[in-house]
Amino acid sequence: MVDLNNDCHFRRLSPTKHWIVRISKCLLFAFSTLGSTNATAIINGVDVEHSSADASASLVALQMSERQADGSMRYYKGTSFLIAPDLLLTAGHNVAYIGKSESIEAIFSSAPCWGPNHCRERRIKASKSVVHPEFRQISGGTEFDIAIVQLSSKAPDDYQALQLANDSVLIGSSLIQVFGFGSDREGRGAPLSAFRLRSIGLTPLDTTYRLGSKQKFWFDQSIGGICGGDSGGPAILQGSLSYAIGLAIHVTYSEGSSRCLSGSAFTDLLFFSDWIAEAKAFLLRP
Repeated sequence: MVDLNNDCHFRRLSPTKHWIVRISKCLLFAFSTLGSTNATAIINGVDVEHSSADASASLVALQMSERQADGSMRYYKGTSFLIAPDLLLTAGHNVAYIGKSESIEAIFSSAPCWGPNHCRERRIKASKSVVHPEFRQISGGTEFDIAIVQLSSKAPDDYQALQLANDSVLIGSSLIQVFGFGSDREGRGAPLSAFRLRSIGLTPLDTTYRLGSKQKFWFDQSIGGICGGDSGGPAILQGSLSYAIGLAIHVTYSEGSSRCLSGSAFTDLLFFSDWIAEAKAFLLRP
């Protein structure tokens, strides 16, 4: 999740570890604006336009808003994807600290106009949200980082639900496509228009990883990958039938490297298949 209003400053949690994760009250994927480097994000990815014929038809931008003491609005952003006509799957940290579900808004556009809806986009407010009850931040990132958001009405007809993994298969070494509404700049003063839907193919760090065996798995991001604002976006295993195997939760990086060019962690959706089914049943209950 990214704060569209403010700089967020981070502290190092463990300088002795090779992998270092930065966390703050602004949550994961809200990157500091120290320095002035510009980097495309999804880094080295490609722009994706909405199409009802492929996985992009499930991708939905999330905007969370919060009214400040002075009456002004603060906006946060993230990524999600449809798993039912009115249900979105996303990272738990995107919505866990938002006071009211009605403050979460789904934006149906490949290049959203963030903040107030001056572009007259298709937007739908949330009515409910459920975060995994064991969600927490830890020194290595997050655990149980998954949530479902229910919309106040069904998504537009040209959007469709993405199928989730239902078989404990080996990930292997093939490229897995990941998507997100991240910014194309890490530096200070990034224009809001830089946040849009992008995609890149990533290689798993552990090619022997079997879906459903752990809470999360990792991708190599040495040449590109997810960055600020992409949390909640899906990792999609593509074949005769494409399906989501994970959702983006945080990045790691080693000393001397770019913030988003080392590794990334994704919640394993098959591991949470029982919880997803129970949460869906609760939200869809009459």
